[in-house]
Amino acid sequence: MTFPDGETPFLFLDVAGNSKRATSRSHFNEAEATVCTSIIDRLMGTGVSPASIYIISFYKEQLRRQEEYAATGDIELGTVDSVQGSEKDIVILLTTRMDFDRLTAEFLDDPRRMNVAFTRCHQGQFVLGHVESLQRVNFWSAVLAWASARNTILPAADLGDYLSAVEE
Repeated sequence: MTFPDGETPFLFLDVAGNSKRATSRSHFNEAEATVCTSIIDRLMGTGVSPASIYIISFYKEQLRRQEEYAATGDIELGTVDSVQGSEKDIVILLTTRMDFDRLTAEFLDDPRRMNVAFTRCHQGQFVLGHVESLQRVNFWSAVLAWASARNTILPAADLGDYLSAVEE
């Protein structure tokens, strides 16, 4: 896999969609789930083993909605809180939420969670989220500034064109 910045195996995909709260009180985002499966399908099409891919989310409901797809390819799923000590070659991190208030932003702004979320991959990390929403969270604002400086933020709508270009 080739990333926009050859030095940095990282790509942030700006996903326009809606996050929703499930009856379980956890959250999910169908647009992120769709982009996630598209990434994995393309990666597997280039010979990446599904067993080398980790889907990580802050929310159990988001993972629950990926279970059937993940099971078809032996792709591992985990919440940020459950994956400490585990690593894979490729990590896809799903941020899920778009509607933050002070309390929910603290959940996504925890330095320990962020350390785990960003240190599970060996070869490449994809982060799916909504730039405008995440910029309101201190840690994420810094991540997005870093990613922008490296030209590693891409609108999710452009993912197909980007992947086609790097596969040539």
